[in-house]
Amino acid sequence: MYVAVADHIAARIVAGELRPGMRLPAERALAEQVERRAAPLLATLGIDTPGPYWIHGMEVA
Repeated sequence: MYVAVADHIAARIVAGELRPGMRLPAERALAEQVERRAAPLLATLGIDTPGPYWIHGMEVA
């Protein structure tokens, strides 16, 4: 999971969405963004991801 988050942050830096000195998105927001990107890939593999899921005690739809 941490690799997916690192890849997501790196892509945002390359795209110019994150610049030096900017704050990273909150952990929950990062988790939601990564899940949204992963769901279509998992669906192509035949894995359904209906949610909700729990990350550090917080529900992620």
